[in-house]
Amino acid sequence: MHVIDTVDGKTDLHYYSVMAGSFEEKWSVEKLEGAENWSTWKFQMKHLLLAKGLWNFVDGTAELAEDADDQAQAEYNQKMQKAFSTIVLAVSTKQLYLITSAESPQEAWEALRVNFERDTLANNAVFEKAVFSHSDEG
Repeated sequence: MHVIDTVDGKTDLHYYSVMAGSFEEKWSVEKLEGAENWSTWKFQMKHLLLAKGLWNFVDGTAELAEDADDQAQAEYNQKMQKAFSTIVLAVSTKQLYLITSAESPQEAWEALRVNFERDTLANNAVFEKAVFSHSDEG
């Protein structure tokens, strides 16, 4: 069983063993607020999804065999939804508009990447210009 809490802007994913009633794992990822924490969020979220065995639903490598039975289809759909929900619940409400039309974890990730990679690249270009202009003065 897993429980998802949000406290102080962090999404805590708690995993408990239902049979033993004991705590197994806890991961914490700060919510995506915008370009200011995109790089850190992206890195942590990727590794959270890798640890949960769900990253392949984000990078597009998860495939469902054409001859998959009903159980395999249900498991595939459940994992895809879990990957999607993990991303959605780790995005701040002010950024949710970027992914509300997404229908898969891959679409949500791509929408965030396109939006924030552009901002990050633009910020890096401004930073580099400022650094190099100061080094030319000295």
